[in-house]
Amino acid sequence: MDKPRISWFVKDSEGSFMAKEEHHAGTYTKQDKIAVDIQVWNNRWGVEDVEPLVDPVLNFYFDTLEDSSLLHLCKIIIDDMGAVPLVIKGERASARIGRTLSGKKNNGDDNLVSNQSCYINVRFEFEAEDYRLKENDLKNIYFELVSMT
Repeated sequence: MDKPRISWFVKDSEGSFMAKEEHHAGTYTKQDKIAVDIQVWNNRWGVEDVEPLVDPVLNFYFDTLEDSSLLHLCKIIIDDMGAVPLVIKGERASARIGRTLSGKKNNGDDNLVSNQSCYINVRFEFEAEDYRLKENDLKNIYFELVSMT
């Protein structure tokens, strides 16, 4: 059986999830937090089963060591179940997903209950209201989904 096939989709302004490898989340100001809704699928639109992603962890990090001091200002919400505790080690933060992502073949429809085991909804939030931060300063953050097994 093939390895998991992970794909990323970002919710656009009209509420649809679009396949993305890169996404501009917006411009940070103290009045507005950054929030991005993401769907992460294993084997979306797959025509044959692939391996499940067991005990997945979402890792994320900024592109500079200096910006890694901002990790504690980030929040991850999985499947609208509330914020997930973050483990911050050095310049990376990790959030345990809490369930396996199935690799079964599917039609990619996120409205079907039978497909819900194939994806997770992730909401990333960044807010630095009480933190001294240069507004409109470009920050790059990277995400990866890996198995802990």
